Amino acid sequence: MLATRRFLLSGVKLGQRTLSSSCDHVLTMEGRKRQSPIDIRNSTPHDIYPKLQVSFTSAENERLIAKNTGSTVHVDCVDKVRGRLTGGPVYSDSYSLEQFHFHWGDSKGHGSEHTLDGQKYEAELHLVFKNEAYPTVGEAVQNSDGLAVLGVLIQERDDTSDDVKDEGVLPELFNNLSQIEEEGDLTAIPDLDLANALPDTKSYYTYLGSLTTPGYNECVTWVLFDNPVEINSRDMAKLRDLKTKDVCSIVNNYRAVQSLHGRGIRYVDCTKGKVRH
Repeated sequence: MLATRRFLLSGVKLGQRTLSSSCDHVLTMEGRKRQSPIDIRNSTPHDIYPKLQVSFTSAENERLIAKNTGSTVHVDCVDKVRGRLTGGPVYSDSYSLEQFHFHWGDSKGHGSEHTLDGQKYEAELHLVFKNEAYPTVGEAVQNSDGLAVLGVLIQERDDTSDDVKDEGVLPELFNNLSQIEEEGDLTAIPDLDLANALPDTKSYYTYLGSLTTPGYNECVTWVLFDNPVEINSRDMAKLRDLKTKDVCSIVNNYRAVQSLHGRGIRYVDCTKGKVRH
């Protein structure tokens, strides 16, 4: 979460292969009981939420800029996309889109931060929204309701042909990733519609959690869609080809799953309009 810079953990650069597997003791913060990500396994009874409403409107004459931060692909959306989230687990509060970024693995079978019944996916998209009750992100992360994050699981699809028409999620972005292969590189993204990054069926899990990068602030209401979107292997290769300044591949930039500590996980079945227990 909020993966906008490179950082070091016990001498291990974010993006190196050993991060998620050998640094769990570093990434776990003692005394914190609503850390993210988690493995989604169960849900608990709860009243019906209001309908989750998410919308995106692009500003005129403004293009989004994708950046290779040395740890992820990061896109700042402030003043470029009017993204709004309300309803669902945040009820009548209103949240505005700040940025989005990705987490991914070095090969098939892992890369997502959240897992579903232990199943890992190849990547995960995070769309980060700030509670409009707080004027800045810095203030928002100090409050338990400061951020809401839409999590989209991304599944790699094997390419069966050279047909490039079936591009998968956000082709406008992935077609330009070769322009930001090195850390610090920037590129404009034409005509990006973030609504196309969301799954067609928008049933979701929700729980109270945290950022997944330092300082792991426990300020996030997570909304994780249960249906993954697909990406072809060519586009996944573009993510895995991104480099840091010291020419290390940016891969495995995800945090290991954290203990649930008795938190409730709720599932909203949008096909039926009710909460599943």
